[in-house]
Amino acid sequence: MTAMNARTTYRILTTLCLLFVGSVARIAAAPPGEPAGRWWTNPRVVDRLGLKEQQVSAIDEIMYDSGQKMIDLKASMEKTNLQLGRMLARETLDEKALNAAIDRLAEIKCLITREELSTRYAIAKVLNLEQRTKLREFFDRLKRERRLERRQDERPRPPRHPLH
Repeated sequence: MTAMNARTTYRILTTLCLLFVGSVARIAAAPPGEPAGRWWTNPRVVDRLGLKEQQVSAIDEIMYDSGQKMIDLKASMEKTNLQLGRMLARETLDEKALNAAIDRLAEIKCLITREELSTRYAIAKVLNLEQRTKLREFFDRLKRERRLERRQDERPRPPRHPLH
């Protein structure tokens, strides 16, 4: 394998691994027992944060706009992944086209991160400092609970034989 092919293969595998990790992280972001998203309409959260109806409406609008953008970005990522898969299945690999697809995936991933952070910033502007602090504490507690549940779900594995 030439140095150029090894580098291309490494970039492809790295990109695919990053996409997989990002997908798993988004799935894990939903609180246990609750559907992903719409935390701002959860009566428990609204009460705990003291959200006003105007704030709930503003967050709803922010999340709707962001959701539309994310749908388009994720569709672009899926299409690019599909193209990349087709390119990798060919008998002869077009390095220039593969690199372009990899660069496009990286660009889309960057746009997704930018959208996620912009959305968080827009929501932070709607909330006051006390509400932001309570919200952070609420989600930190949910993360701890999720970690505990995962540990309890893990089954102990029998020891492996040293020769296997």
